[in-house]
Amino acid sequence: MRKIRKPDCEPIRFGHVAIVVLGLFLATFVVSAQPAISEEVPKEAEDKVVFVPPPIGAPADRITAGTRSAQPSSNALVFLSPKAGGYTTNPQPTLYWFLPRPYRGTLNLVVTEVATEPQVANGTITVDLSKGLYALNFSQMNFSLRSGRIYLVALDLSDAKQGPLQSSTYVEVVDLNLDEEKTIASFAKRGLWFDAIDAGMRTAHSGLATVIDEEKMLELFSSAGVAIPWTE
Repeated sequence: MRKIRKPDCEPIRFGHVAIVVLGLFLATFVVSAQPAISEEVPKEAEDKVVFVPPPIGAPADRITAGTRSAQPSSNALVFLSPKAGGYTTNPQPTLYWFLPRPYRGTLNLVVTEVATEPQVANGTITVDLSKGLYALNFSQMNFSLRSGRIYLVALDLSDAKQGPLQSSTYVEVVDLNLDEEKTIASFAKRGLWFDAIDAGMRTAHSGLATVIDEEKMLELFSSAGVAIPWTE
């Protein structure tokens, strides 16, 4: 894997009131009631990572109206997640994203609760980043997601000179106690995408992300039908 240069920026910190204008369309959404994720684990081989989508469907599948975020192309800024988003047991999750080319300019982040459409958190910083893999750590931003709510997390690195770099993903926190060892495979079997990918990453305070076990990560992405941008 290509070594990622340390970005010349500080971790994102933001509040709850400022409005960031993005070149993204956020439609009105209606969210269905949240059923519980099954605590039964499918009988898959324990030595292989197999992502099993939860029977309740992905977060975007439970939005009964509105426009889903588009699936990013291979040459675009991309969140590492299925196009319909994913689940986590962590109210302060770490989301991972891939930058396809160097970028110097403004990074805009907006978190929206799609049930009511308010921007619940946002932030803007100036960055100087190389092509590579990065982490968006909600604990470093001192912000928590509420359980049972679907959030749209959107990044925008666009400017007039360098062209658009935008991506978004859906995230939902679920209450689920795991007694077993917390590994990529155990999270994947329960459909906890963001927990599974986080178990296979190492994140520096600066935001740099490194894959710990590339073989397991390849199995995770392949079984979920998600493209791996850093191998293209």
